[in-house]
Amino acid sequence: MSGQGPIRGVVGGTRDRRADTARLLRRAVPSRTASLVTVQAGTGRCLVRTWTGDRAPVLVRVVVDRGVTATLTDALERGTAARVRWAAGSGRTLAVPLRLRDGRLDAWLLGRDEPDFGPDEVEHAALLAPGLLRRLAGDPPEPAVRAVRPPGQALTRREGQVLGLVALGLTADAIGRRLGISGRTVHKHLEHAYGKLGCADRLSAVLRARELGLVPADPPVRATG
Repeated sequence: MSGQGPIRGVVGGTRDRRADTARLLRRAVPSRTASLVTVQAGTGRCLVRTWTGDRAPVLVRVVVDRGVTATLTDALERGTAARVRWAAGSGRTLAVPLRLRDGRLDAWLLGRDEPDFGPDEVEHAALLAPGLLRRLAGDPPEPAVRAVRPPGQALTRREGQVLGLVALGLTADAIGRRLGISGRTVHKHLEHAYGKLGCADRLSAVLRARELGLVPADPPVRATG
């Protein structure tokens, strides 16, 4: 299909793993849309799927054979979350590159009008990447996430506070400033919370905590550091 230009379609899709991931990402880093970019190796082209909607995410657009912009290519090569230029009139875009086991490079793109994504949001998106990789690769969810049941050991008050602020999108340094503790101590509290929840990354832990009612399912606004 290369050379024929992009093909666009509007699809009222059902919820699936990718749609749920789009919903989680848009809550973690407030944005209007979440797009999964699948890069076609060696062509400089990609397939783009875009979701919107909160409680029931809908696949609203599919673009086949779209060119990969220079700024996204740079982010993919560096493998780090970054603000990128995506398309004229598309507003602000934050890319979260993912390198899959087969070597393929994909990325999640978060889009909104204003304001631009700040440094804390870029850092938070980067920290979500391990969980995104697990979900995109089709790995089974963490056992603790598969069945909603209370953790074997209760979270301490401080662990709950830290996890709640993670769910709002704050970085470890921002959480530390808010709670009057060091970033290193924040990471320790998170490690303990992950162990109790049976999770290995931020995305799984936040999802698990929301399922258990430990943090709000729909935070009204993103907190600031």
